[in-house]
Amino acid sequence: ALNEQLFANLFNLLASEDSQFGDSDESLVQPIADFCLAANSLSGNCETTSSFAALPTHERPLFRALLANQSASRPFTEYLLMVFNRSEDPTALLSHSPPARDSVLQMLIDLFGHESTIGVFYTNDVHVMLEITCRLLDRSSVQCKILPPVLQLLSLFSISRRYGDLLARQSSLREALRRLLAQEELDSNLATECRNLLQAVSK
Repeated sequence: ALNEQLFANLFNLLASEDSQFGDSDESLVQPIADFCLAANSLSGNCETTSSFAALPTHERPLFRALLANQSASRPFTEYLLMVFNRSEDPTALLSHSPPARDSVLQMLIDLFGHESTIGVFYTNDVHVMLEITCRLLDRSSVQCKILPPVLQLLSLFSISRRYGDLLARQSSLREALRRLLAQEELDSNLATECRNLLQAVSK
């Protein structure tokens, strides 16, 4: 399958001793990081199931490579935070059927889906990411297409052994959740997520 080959190639590139990803030459960071995002997005939207797609996220070649190669993961996570802060999706020009989720949010969700992959981020990076995510939620309307993945990412924050307490300190998050819950047109499933998240951060 196409996405399986993408993952295999990416793993070989990041894990190889000759890889320049993370060296002083930053020219490779953006294209390789964009490739990571596209490959991960394809994995979630490809109709054909590959052997990689069936693996738990933290066991996929891409994420194993990031965990094994700190010199590669650092510039990748820095780039990820940069485009996340700008609300940019480098893969937005690609066409998917069904339409793909925001590839940056999807990557963050996958990375925060397991305690081991959270480790690719520095603690300060997580603080910044949390502030960005709370800001996105505050700006989201009930019809906003990024609302479901933003809530999903925040829910992963809330159950993280490392960062759950940090999330609870975000007063702006509680205000944003209450604002969303006050809107009658909020989808019932999203309303449930908002209530659960509000309960988790109000303890």
